[in-house]
Parts: sequence; C-alpha cells; structure tokens
Amino acid sequence: MKRLVVGAHYGLRDWLAQRITAAIMAVYTVVMAVVLLNNSFTYNSWKALFAQGWMRVATLLFAASLAWHAWVGVRDILMDYIKPDGLRLTLQVGTLLLLAVYVGWTIQILWRGASRSANSMRWSSAPAAPACARHWSSRVRI
Repeated sequence: MKRLVVGAHYGLRDWLAQRITAAIMAVYTVVMAVVLLNNSFTYNSWKALFAQGWMRVATLLFAASLAWHAWVGVRDILMDYIKPDGLRLTLQVGTLLLLAVYVGWTIQILWRGASRSANSMRWSSAPAAPACARHWSSRVRI
C-alpha cells in the first residue's frame, strides 16, 4: 500500500529557516552585547557605532532574519488554527505587509539617518547660532 502525502511540504525548509535565522539573531545579540558592554552609552558612541557600514549591514541582516523567522512561525500558526481560507489568507497578507513595512522602516532608519548625519557633519562642525542671537549680538555693545 502506498502512502499519499499531501500538503504544502514546507517541513524541512521551514525547520531549517527557523534554525538559521535564530542563529543569525543569536550571533547579532552576542556581538551587540559585547559592543555595548565595552563602550559607554552616549549618543555620540551610538552614532559612531551605526556610522560604520558593517554595523548597518549586520543590523539589516538581523531585521531580515527576524522578519523571516516571524513569518514562518506566524504562517504555521495561521495554517494550523485558522480554518476559513479567506480569513487565513487575509491574515497572512496582513502579516506579510506588516513585516515588509518593518524591514523597510529599518532600512530607512539605518541608511537615511546615516546619510543625514554624514551630510550635517560635512557642512558644519558646530551648530549655528539662532538668527535672533546673531541679530542682537551685532547691536549690543559692551
């Protein structure tokens, strides 16, 4: 008698994806713990850390791994417990869109913020005085 196996056949691929993404997130967590324990918690040290390309790439890899890990887990839960097809599909699409927004937001934070800080550092080394201070300082005589 032949046994007929039906289903999506996600088993091994999803199991492996969960383990690989978990390993990536664990390595990132250890690296962040070492970096944070060896540095001070100031705005400038945090900014300098994320100004380095390797840190932005590592953080993006962490965010993408987290999104993939979450997708596999949520998809499996939805397939197991939500029986109406329409509702399950709606929830899956909503989950995918939300995870895509989170990864896109991470990219925006990592690279737009870095380019903005690099541009501000390039054009000025010190903050400019407010216009009212420049105006009144030219009129006041000591």
